[in-house]
Amino acid sequence: MRRGLLLVCALTSCAANTTREEWLTNPAARSEGLCWWRNARWEDRATLLVRGTGEPFARARERWAGDTWRGASTTAVLRRAGPLVVLQGEWTGPGLTLNADVDVSAQAVFRAYQPLRLGQAGLLSKGAHVRVHDALTGRALVVPEEDALRPFRPDDSVALDLGCDLLSLSVTVEPPGDPARGLLALAGFSATAPERWVPENFSLPASAQFGGATIGSFKADERPLRGFVVEERGDEARLVVPTASGVLWVGWVAAEGLQVPQGPAPQPVPPKDPPSPLSGATDWRACNDTELQVSIESHGRVIEVGQLKPGVAFSVLSRRGDYREVNLGVEWLDLEPDVRLLLPASVNDCPRQKQLGAW
Repeated sequence: MRRGLLLVCALTSCAANTTREEWLTNPAARSEGLCWWRNARWEDRATLLVRGTGEPFARARERWAGDTWRGASTTAVLRRAGPLVVLQGEWTGPGLTLNADVDVSAQAVFRAYQPLRLGQAGLLSKGAHVRVHDALTGRALVVPEEDALRPFRPDDSVALDLGCDLLSLSVTVEPPGDPARGLLALAGFSATAPERWVPENFSLPASAQFGGATIGSFKADERPLRGFVVEERGDEARLVVPTASGVLWVGWVAAEGLQVPQGPAPQPVPPKDPPSPLSGATDWRACNDTELQVSIESHGRVIEVGQLKPGVAFSVLSRRGDYREVNLGVEWLDLEPDVRLLLPASVNDCPRQKQLGAW
């Protein structure tokens, strides 16, 4: 695998000046299918791109109704696009099917299907998020997502050469209680290990064994770095730092460099929920017996991106030549800013809806 990847890099080095957008818009740059996933639950880990253009146009949001999945599922194939890796597929959810690309070399879309070692200091738990760095038939070279690399700076490589069967789009692991302590237990450590912090703006060298050579450093930014001491010997402590993406970093450090917790565990500010796509729209219609082609306007062109199922409500916002700009009654779809969703002008003949039934 590594020899093959080096060869690919050598062959593409002459095109180093080609932009990401140019790779995504060049059909000749796309490889044959390398890996396949069928009807996999999509957990909204990336932006959907208009196929063949690289233009971001929507998010397929994670949606539940109690224990029932109400988001989209995807059937997709992994392809190389020059130095990029693209997931090309069909996203199908209540009321709507979309054809799209996802740049999985830029965003951590996949999850590890089973626990794996990650270099000398890392543990990839089941369900941990990974980004595809490169791929060949049936295999992928993956790395942790960027946020997982912030707490620890390893001296060795953290890339993993995996068969595609070890990558999943929807492995769900939710340890009960404190997620960080839950990850400790999943990795085989005591969930009651004492909590210790690396002080803010501080770097703490770590080794793989007690008294061993340095293999990297734990590093806190403007907030203390939360960890747990699972073993102590002399003046050293074995520190484990779980991350929100499911990677755990483990190393022996100088115990005097650790801090007893000074209040609640430091946590990043969670992102706000996006507004509902149904808010503000009026005058809902539905074509009860007809499947409609869904398009977007991109750089002066109208491009088909999917199909609206019969009976799905929409609200007409404006007239755009032979099309109508619309808002769809599909709760799992969020459009990117300035993206206009279009249906054929014939939708003006579809009956109005007295009551909106959102999909």
